[in-house]
Amino acid sequence: MQKTQYVNKLETFLNKLTHYPLLLLTAIYSLHIIFTLNTRALWFSDEVRYANVYENLIKAKKWLVLYLNGQPYPDKPPLYFWFLALISYLTSLSGETLFFLGSAISGFFYLILTYFLGKVTLQDTQKSFLGACLLLTNFYFLGLIHYFRMDLLFASFILFAHLTIYHFIKSQKTAYLYAGFGLSFLALLTKGPLGILFPLLTLFCFSLVQKQPKLFFNKHVGFGILGILLGGLLWLLGAYYLEGKEFISNILYDQIYRRATHTWHHPHPFYHYLLVFPLVVLPWTLSFINFSKKEWQNLSHGELFLLVFFSSGFTLLSLISIKIAIYLLPLFAPFFLLLHKNLQTESQLLSKVMGYFFLILAISLPWINFLPNLPLKINGLLGLAGILAILSIILIKKPVPSKTLPIFLLLTMPLIFIYTGKYIAPSLDKLMSPKEQALQIKKYIKMGYYPLAYKIYSGIYTYYAKHNIEETKDLTYVEKMLKEKKKILLIMPEKYFKKWKSKPKMINIVHKQKIVEKVYYLITNQPQER
Repeated sequence: MQKTQYVNKLETFLNKLTHYPLLLLTAIYSLHIIFTLNTRALWFSDEVRYANVYENLIKAKKWLVLYLNGQPYPDKPPLYFWFLALISYLTSLSGETLFFLGSAISGFFYLILTYFLGKVTLQDTQKSFLGACLLLTNFYFLGLIHYFRMDLLFASFILFAHLTIYHFIKSQKTAYLYAGFGLSFLALLTKGPLGILFPLLTLFCFSLVQKQPKLFFNKHVGFGILGILLGGLLWLLGAYYLEGKEFISNILYDQIYRRATHTWHHPHPFYHYLLVFPLVVLPWTLSFINFSKKEWQNLSHGELFLLVFFSSGFTLLSLISIKIAIYLLPLFAPFFLLLHKNLQTESQLLSKVMGYFFLILAISLPWINFLPNLPLKINGLLGLAGILAILSIILIKKPVPSKTLPIFLLLTMPLIFIYTGKYIAPSLDKLMSPKEQALQIKKYIKMGYYPLAYKIYSGIYTYYAKHNIEETKDLTYVEKMLKEKKKILLIMPEKYFKKWKSKPKMINIVHKQKIVEKVYYLITNQPQER
């Protein structure tokens, strides 16, 4: 198909922008952050819990073993919260602004490391820039950079480790290998053992694929593994000294062994990620309409490394019992860097398909407010639908070649996500955040009530209530406290309240809120006070 004058001019303009890849990536990323850094409350469940964990780290000086709601918190190692403390020290920021800035900085690390991993493995600035563009136009990634979790920093350490390991493979300089192990150890201290397993598995599988077993089976790999084990042991010994045997048992058995083999939390079948991954890499799942068997058969040395990184990591995650979409994050970089193989074409088909995809979103969005059982009205859906509709018309009526489409979307996506961050996300607070109910709890505590929670997700109210809350799973104990204490504020999910056959007569529901999927009651054993 002959190019139109419009397409020629647009392609020339977009190609000029690629002459300054790091500058452009930094500028676009900054646009995504500057206007939407702190526009909403902390949401259920991780954000509000991690906020309280950080408070305990700073105020109660719990630097080695984390605390949540006044109790030892074995779920996560402490490094990410040290990272937040460093940012706070350098910027004097605190609270929600600090927490969201931590995610934004971590996301920037991940973006830049994706670009440099591409430069090292693909040996092509244009292709590595393209991979970073795909990442920075991915819906899931753009959501995560505004969500308070340690996964972006965790994944960044994993990417950095792979970058140094590939340097080792190419140069045989063991300093790179030891740097990779050091970065893997930082990943371990950020979120856990997967930080070690991803790089080790990649190196092992790549050595088999290349028929170079000495890449993995050598004394330096052994020393590296030993160093990580010793470092981990030192942290465990410190935790044992502070919290005792039961705490260590929880880490090793519940948090590591049980989560990997027969988890109680988000268990899914082995094929779960095959269904989830195409959704979390949208809109670039659509690029496979350009799939070329010939392109994917001819892999360079670096592309093979990226493919091994992705496929071995994907297999590892599929074999683990617990499965959450965010665990896939370390695999985004190799996936998007390899995806250039679907985009080396002048075809405008992908542009049109992408346009129709955005059109479907534009038509669907306004109807969300008419869904049954939605406890609030979401603001801004019509405006977002209008933006998507305009974008879809441009992509359909004035399609661009596949190879320049990522850069076109890189320039237009900030408008979509700035609008979403400023108008839509804050209106979800009533449904997504326990802040409203926590502030009610705070008010009742000031009135002299003792807070007691029955079968809630631990620590979800503590940050905003500014008070630790006793939690129990013993209904007999709840009934005893209601009878013996003059002023009790009971927090109970609606489903348990309705099943509570022996509930005392003199109780009063003073507040209820739907948080994500559950309704929670605040109940007193006194006449309602205002």
